[in-house]
Formats: sequence, C-alpha cells, structure tokens
Amino acid sequence: MKKTVILIAAAIALLTGCATEQPPPAVSPEPPAHSGKFVSEYGSMTFNGDGESVIIDFQQELADATGLPAGAAEGQYVFTFQQGMYRYDKADSFELIIGECSYSFLNNFQETNENRICVLSPCDGKSNLIFEKESP
Repeated sequence: MKKTVILIAAAIALLTGCATEQPPPAVSPEPPAHSGKFVSEYGSMTFNGDGESVIIDFQQELADATGLPAGAAEGQYVFTFQQGMYRYDKADSFELIIGECSYSFLNNFQETNENRICVLSPCDGKSNLIFEKESP
C-alpha cells in the first residue's frame, strides 16, 4: 500500500511538472523568419522567408544521421517548445519535415538567431552543428 501511494504521488508530481513548464519568456519582439541560404559543414538549408518552407541539400553523413534524404529536397520546418510552435530564439527544437520523413534537432536557442541556426549535431550527438547565413 505504501508503495502505491508513493508511486501515485510521484506520477502526480511528474504530470504537474510537465504541465506547468512554460517556454522561456519572450520580452522582445518576435524575430523575422529565416530567409536565404544557411550553410554548414554537412550541407545547406534555403528558406524563402515564409516561416514554413525550406529546401535542404544535405550530405550523406547528415542524411544518414537524421533519416532525411541526401541531396536537394523540398519540405517544411517548424521551431517548437514542448511540441508547440514557438519562435526560434526561444524554441527547444527545430523540426524538418521532408515528404514522409522528419527529424527534430535540439535547438540551442541562445545561439540561434536571424543569421544562424545552432542545433545539436546528430552526427556525433555532442557538438553543435551551425548553419550560417550566406551573404547575398
């Protein structure tokens, strides 16, 4: 009986904790959507500025690590916090959806901005993978 009470209390604490976690406060105006070509050592992503569509062009190593296609492919993207859409400078993840495939990167929102997307590298799982905006 004592174990049951402890388990129920733990479950309630866990559920309450998850339900009350809020995204980081956004005290500044929302930044503009990404626009232009962003490159990294593993390929590129080109955004048209609508906040939704992207063309990826990933090398095989990144494609293998994410399950997304290698080479050029069109798709959608979204920045999220706890599974809900959120602004990229406060989001905890960055998801790419290419056809039937998708991959959710851990977003380093302290480093991600209008000219840079900084995510945890799926290739090694411990370093940052940085996509920098190319100059026009």
